[in-house]
Amino acid sequence: MREIARLTLGPDYTKLEPFQKQVFQELLTQYTAASFTRHFNNGKAAKRIAGVQSLSPTTAAVLTRLQTEGGKRHTLDYVLMRDPNHSWQIVNVVADGVSDLSLKRDKYAAEFAKGGFPRLVTKMRAEITHLAG
Repeated sequence: MREIARLTLGPDYTKLEPFQKQVFQELLTQYTAASFTRHFNNGKAAKRIAGVQSLSPTTAAVLTRLQTEGGKRHTLDYVLMRDPNHSWQIVNVVADGVSDLSLKRDKYAAEFAKGGFPRLVTKMRAEITHLAG
């Protein structure tokens, strides 16, 4: 989640204190879980891996397909990057063609620009509460 947090805020991420980075990463994890659970039938979906695609020597995509209990079909593709230790880390999820990272970057960078870290945290907590409700 550290890399996703860095990519989400872009240059503003370097402005955060270490404890703020930790808080942001934790909130990002909570938001991501709440968002995907809410949007994909509360986690009740048949999921299958449709394939793995190499995008570059250090980037790959795991292509998955979901079918919810109601019969809706979705694509949920995970973009992974190899870190310096040669471990693969998820850096983006593309749901039905929409990049989760791009959505977060647009939303959270704008909140940070408007009111700094306090506004960003307040906005994220409100969204997590709404999604969980």
